[in-house]
Amino acid sequence: MSEAYIAESNEQFVEENPELSEEELQSIVASAIEDAADFIDNSISPGRAEAAEYYQGEAFGNEQAGRSTAMTMDVRDTIQAMLPSLVRIFCGSDHVVEYAPVGPEDVEHAKQATDYANFILTRTRTKVILVSFMRHSKTHWSKVVAF
Repeated sequence: MSEAYIAESNEQFVEENPELSEEELQSIVASAIEDAADFIDNSISPGRAEAAEYYQGEAFGNEQAGRSTAMTMDVRDTIQAMLPSLVRIFCGSDHVVEYAPVGPEDVEHAKQATDYANFILTRTRTKVILVSFMRHSKTHWSKVVAF
């Protein structure tokens, strides 16, 4: 995203009068949601579609009659080859996550958060979800996982 666009957006949302009416706030939020949807539809989706076509080994559409139409699966093969290493990095031990306490009063909370996060990541289907996410993120540019 360009710095000019970010500066322009910030100017739109920062008012000298911090009190906005409910209608103004709804208008600003609706505009931001519409801008986000347009960005996904016009900027991200075409690249995702192209990445998926490469992964699936689909034809480019510029094939010539009488010439070979063989397609290599190099993109898929490379992604499949990377997955085991990524899984080892993120899921390779029973102690995947550790929360560090900020002060002495946080030690017990950090231990409890660490135990809970490791339980979720090691005892549930989370590893299957993470592997699926890793594959999908390489083929569809996804960067978000929801549990």
